[in-house]
Amino acid sequence: MTDSLPTSVELLVVGGGINGLAITRDAAARGLDVLLIERDDLGAETSNWSSRMIHGGLRYLEQLDLALVHESLRERETLFQRAPHLVKPMDLVIPVFEDSTRNRVVITAGMVLYDLLSWRKSVSWFRPMSRRATIAKVPGLRRQGLKGAVRYTDGQVELSERLCVELALDAIRLGARVVTHRSVTGLENASDGVRAMLSDGSKVTASVVVNAAGPWVDEVLGGSGRRLIGGTRGSHIALARFEGAPTKTVHFETEDGKPLLVIPWRGVLLIGSTDHLDDSPDRKPAVSPEERALLVRQVNRLFPAARITEDDILFEYCGVRPLPYVEGKAATAITRRHYLHAHSEFNNQVISVIGGKLTTHRSLAEEAVNAVQQRLGPVTPCATTLLPFPGATTPTRVEHELAAWADLGVAPEVAQSVVDRYGALSASVRSVVAEDKALAEPIDDAFVRGEVVHAVHRELAGSLADVVLRRMVVRFDLVSEDLVDEVVKTLVEHCGWDDTRVAADRAELIAALTRVGVHTLTAATKE
Repeated sequence: MTDSLPTSVELLVVGGGINGLAITRDAAARGLDVLLIERDDLGAETSNWSSRMIHGGLRYLEQLDLALVHESLRERETLFQRAPHLVKPMDLVIPVFEDSTRNRVVITAGMVLYDLLSWRKSVSWFRPMSRRATIAKVPGLRRQGLKGAVRYTDGQVELSERLCVELALDAIRLGARVVTHRSVTGLENASDGVRAMLSDGSKVTASVVVNAAGPWVDEVLGGSGRRLIGGTRGSHIALARFEGAPTKTVHFETEDGKPLLVIPWRGVLLIGSTDHLDDSPDRKPAVSPEERALLVRQVNRLFPAARITEDDILFEYCGVRPLPYVEGKAATAITRRHYLHAHSEFNNQVISVIGGKLTTHRSLAEEAVNAVQQRLGPVTPCATTLLPFPGATTPTRVEHELAAWADLGVAPEVAQSVVDRYGALSASVRSVVAEDKALAEPIDDAFVRGEVVHAVHRELAGSLADVVLRRMVVRFDLVSEDLVDEVVKTLVEHCGWDDTRVAADRAELIAALTRVGVHTLTAATKE
């Protein structure tokens, strides 16, 4: 995990979101000399703003894209098996009302097809529910016009941040180099490949470049050629649990038939996602007043007793789906299928990734690395279908880890929190603590100081926001002054960070929290 860069590599991957990381891991597993450059942090943008679902995509059935549904369901099952600590089955309920645009016959037919496309799955098949059973399962649901529901199972990745981190760690284990907080500022043809200019003035020549920058694909290319990325914005709000709130995810539709979800997530409810064409100049949009009002209104429409107002929103976020640019097409009509675009102006040695999502990152990477190897030599078999994530664990291993943390004097609830987040990698955090028992001290009753040191020394965290938001994965609204002060203290005492760096990083963290509507921190660090 070094920031030193080679002058030449076989493959340069631009972008450290879920797709770029998966491509890097796959390439390294096949023995390629690969370098990934990410201008921010691992998974800091598009991968961080999703509904955190691993799913087949019921909406794709309506577009008759059966191949995409099948691919997504196959990849969902692979993640259930290879990352069971992060990707877990999630029950969903689709209520059917008298005024629903899709009646029970249509929904049932869709669910039959959905299940048939994943017939080898390890989770249960769909079940129809009567009106009475629906009310019993979701008591707060609107009863006027309620006819019943359908219950089915998909997947959830509560900590998509950790999914990205583990892809990076595994890629490094396999021989890749991953560099964050450095950007590619331009590409040019060279006699031996494609030369990339970096923000620090250095240059790297690659035989092949994969542009996996998501919404910034066109920016990496310098705006040359035709526009590739259009993109749609997706917004979510988070609410505290209210009386009658569901314990299962509710998949419902707005008055005009558009899908929305109410998702129980880490003690709160995520409501989303919207789907509108994106026109934000920096590809970092904020939730619009219209979207905020829509999401609040839909919660109250579905759960009349909730009486939610915008003042009840704990935090909110908005991201851009890196979908293809299609002029004159509605956001909901743009395909969710990914594709690869080879650039003739770079002798087809630059390949841009258009589209992609959390669920299909592995299969997208397999396709991309196949394309890379076609340019470099023979295509070798992909190994990632059978490759477990670094934190993949078992119940027996979990029990062992909890006992080992107890031996270090860590309270059971804190140990459980650590093991839940890191899986088998909790042993790596524990080894840091074993070297300095002071790092076993808890932070905010859910974390230990050792996680801070582990994030910097073993997980490529380069800023305070990296540590707090994407390694420890503190929920946005729970980032307190006291927690941040304890993290900063650990960074200063054990990682050698100075006051100047801490002050700059604190400002960056405040900006990140402000972006999601959280205003819990002040600019000055406590003495």
